[in-house]
Amino acid sequence: MDNYDMLQDACTALLEILEKSSDSVKEAYKYMQALPEDVRDKLFPFYSHHSLGIERAMCGNQTLKEMPGRSDQEELYARFGFLHASCKKGDVDAAHMLMCWGIEPCCKNTEGRSALEIATTEGHLNIITELVKIDEGLLEDVAELKLLVCRACKAGKKEIIDYWFDQLIRHGHLLFEQHEPNPLLFACQGGHYSIVADLIERGLVSIDEAAVYMMGADILPLLKKWVVPDDSSTNTDNDKKELIANWHHKQLNTFDPSWLQGFQDSTHQVLSTINLSQNSLSSVPEGLLWGLQNLRHLNLSQNSIQRLPSPKSHRNLSECRLKTLILYQNKLVSVPAELFMLQELEFLSLANNSMTELIQPAKESTQNEIPRQWNCMSLVNLNLSKNKLSSLPRQMDACTSLITINLSDNSFYEIPKPWTCPLEILNMSKNMVQSVSGDLPRFWHRTLRFLNLSYNRLTEIPTAICQLSSLTGLDLSHNALHCFPLPGTWSICKLQHLYLAHNQLMHKEAQPQTKQDK
Repeated sequence: MDNYDMLQDACTALLEILEKSSDSVKEAYKYMQALPEDVRDKLFPFYSHHSLGIERAMCGNQTLKEMPGRSDQEELYARFGFLHASCKKGDVDAAHMLMCWGIEPCCKNTEGRSALEIATTEGHLNIITELVKIDEGLLEDVAELKLLVCRACKAGKKEIIDYWFDQLIRHGHLLFEQHEPNPLLFACQGGHYSIVADLIERGLVSIDEAAVYMMGADILPLLKKWVVPDDSSTNTDNDKKELIANWHHKQLNTFDPSWLQGFQDSTHQVLSTINLSQNSLSSVPEGLLWGLQNLRHLNLSQNSIQRLPSPKSHRNLSECRLKTLILYQNKLVSVPAELFMLQELEFLSLANNSMTELIQPAKESTQNEIPRQWNCMSLVNLNLSKNKLSSLPRQMDACTSLITINLSDNSFYEIPKPWTCPLEILNMSKNMVQSVSGDLPRFWHRTLRFLNLSYNRLTEIPTAICQLSSLTGLDLSHNALHCFPLPGTWSICKLQHLYLAHNQLMHKEAQPQTKQDK
């Protein structure tokens, strides 16, 4: 038998030891000692220096690449995959032994897979840390690190996923470009939707249009991870199970209303609440806002929505039964009038947007089909704070059930003209109000309990305010008030809290009466 055949037989025997032996290190040493010296040196030139190799590898002051007599048998190691076998088995001692004998941690097998990739797929963190400890240069290839993250995701190895993400973060390369492997897709391919959910909630991956396209039907089982029964539901109209979709802060850059079909079993269950807040949505599909008959609560706050769609038909409008719609902290400049035609809407928040006017012009295609008459008799709470509004549309008088309205932090120069409704709380702070309509008491003197006019430009307390007899709280702080109202004009008998700080009020002592005064 020539040396080549002996070398091949030795490789085959050693690989079998590494794969099957319960004490592979001891058996490998024993087998190597029995080999002819020339075969042993051809296979592992470092073998005779294994003690020095271990010492240097452990101290970390010198890598194997810098050691003299480095093995040049990469093709042989790739073909037989000694290190890969130990990594697959999780045998850290054998892996360490082989690296000290001269096998580089970065070597790849004939399939192009590195030892790190094998250890990652099998979930052997101890092997990974050993490889990295011996050769820290393994962490310099960012593309390889990202591929290892994806392999760990596909294998569902959470501990390994965390390790590789930590390395990426440490090296400042967390962002995955569109042309690079996507951890989200790999995890879905492996059916590990809990892994995907965890990565999304931690902000490590996002769902953009490209990811949605590549995921296809895999998006549905992922979304279902965050759908739970609504145990607080008091709906007695039917026996359908109501569901809550907690899709807030899920790194969504897009939303397809077709995803909702899997949750709308008309016989057994319906989506009653959808929370899509804290995502990166720039638009809202018409089918989400207007196409779900059983939806009661929709939260779209803290996104980047610039415009809301109008319903495509009068039927879509009439079948919408939303009770709560939250759109604060977006980029809206106005909203469709149809929002104020929702007969069951009770709470509407449009705060912290960029609205200069409340209602956007209607499209010509819908002007003739959908009536322009407001019908919002159920609306009780309206929040329009932190916008750029200076007036309200005249149709506001259709809000006949309004109890609370927040118009703070806008550009109003006067309190909007009052209308018939049981208003109890009016917040007009942080505007530029200089005057108050004299009609205020005529409409709200029996209902208005709290009025906030702080941070405005009032120079005196208007008579109309003095006649709001049901007020229990009045905030006029941070204005330019310089005098109190005359005693005969003050009719607020139930007032409990009055705030007048930071004004220009001066206290004058009463002058003693003289004999002539008497």
